[in-house]
Amino acid sequence: MDWPDWFDAVGVSGLRARHRIALFDSFPLVIQAAVSGQGVALGWRRTVEAMLEDGRLIRPCEDAVERPTEISVYRGTGRVLHPLADALLDWLRDELDS
Repeated sequence: MDWPDWFDAVGVSGLRARHRIALFDSFPLVIQAAVSGQGVALGWRRTVEAMLEDGRLIRPCEDAVERPTEISVYRGTGRVLHPLADALLDWLRDELDS
């Protein structure tokens, strides 16, 4: 989920970013940037819960988006997937669409 998706999910429309500090392709880097005070980040509750509890992160609002039927699958760029990995991804798609 990216920021436009999040804003849509919480019912906020018409916002446009004036500028972007950085664009990350790694969730751990995003969270580290937020922890070090470089901006605001979207995070999964289970992943950031301890950082919220000990004060390394704060929640700037109470809005949250539940996504119980979604999963994330990560794979390296520029690599050819094994046919069995493609079969697994196809199966997951079919199961989630059911």
